[in-house]
Amino acid sequence: MSTCITFGKSPTSLTVQMVNLHGLLEKQVYMAAGLDMLVDLAAQILLVAAVAQIIVVRSDAEPILVGAFASAWLVNLFISVMASGQGAQSIIDSRSPLVQVAKATRDYGVMTLALGLLVILWTSGVIFFAYFYLVLNMIVLILSIYKTARLGYRN
Repeated sequence: MSTCITFGKSPTSLTVQMVNLHGLLEKQVYMAAGLDMLVDLAAQILLVAAVAQIIVVRSDAEPILVGAFASAWLVNLFISVMASGQGAQSIIDSRSPLVQVAKATRDYGVMTLALGLLVILWTSGVIFFAYFYLVLNMIVLILSIYKTARLGYRN
């Protein structure tokens, strides 16, 4: 639907036609959010590939660790997408400092900062990073499944 607004005394002086601006902006925001998610996914895939390569070269870890780490890494992305929007629920609603620190460890910026520091300062320690995030992301996944199922059962 379009609206015609006329400024001046005659209809031909200055006419501004507004095209459903709201719908256009909504579409652009949706597309930008989708593009952001796709670029984030590509960056995370490259990051996980780099970590996997370091683990393979620097340790004698079992191949299952590399596969499990790579799979569990994306739990963070999926959970954060599910936790956004209307009706989003946090796994743990507490505001205690300990809970906030625990939540911060899953922040993508914190994770990449820790990984970057490990690669620079202690490359062999990347395997501990992989184990930590494998366990953490699996715990988050299990808790998310439990909380989602419990909320669904109540409704």
